[in-house]
Amino acid sequence: MEKHFYIGDGPQAESLIAEALARENVAREARKALIAEYETDGLILSVWNDGKVAGLAFEKPASRPYLKGETRLSNGEGYGYYPKLSTKEGKRLAQKLEAEELTFSMSKFILDKLNLHRMVAGTSQSSRTGSALYYSVAGIVSGKILVSIPGSKESEHGRDPFPEVPAWLREVKESEWLAAQGR
Repeated sequence: MEKHFYIGDGPQAESLIAEALARENVAREARKALIAEYETDGLILSVWNDGKVAGLAFEKPASRPYLKGETRLSNGEGYGYYPKLSTKEGKRLAQKLEAEELTFSMSKFILDKLNLHRMVAGTSQSSRTGSALYYSVAGIVSGKILVSIPGSKESEHGRDPFPEVPAWLREVKESEWLAAQGR
């Protein structure tokens, strides 16, 4: 799959980084408050929903009337639970988990701000079906904005058009993009 790599620095990048880090801090503080309120050891974040908090995590099995669905966490170190909607406190917890300030994905935030989302279907040898979906990704490393956008810049039938990239993001080779990440 063809990909295009970009690095942004300078005043526009600094402004976006400051905004992203401030928003990340809001989410961190909101998550800390939720952890303290429910006396939990952590939170379960949805892999599919841009950093949305889906449930509570504990180091040891917990028994609380407003929680259901004990599941072993993927790292094997702890247990995850979800709100039991048949209880008043479970409904209250579910409502709290919907709070916008809890949800944060750095990549989604940057891509939203720069309007650089793109999804492209392509072939993949590592997929059992032989195909995969590729998405734009973004992040912050060492005071720089890094973005990767999949697919060709040429207009292709059935594919999202290539987004308009801000002039302050410069296109680089993959090797430079990886080197900026310390790889």
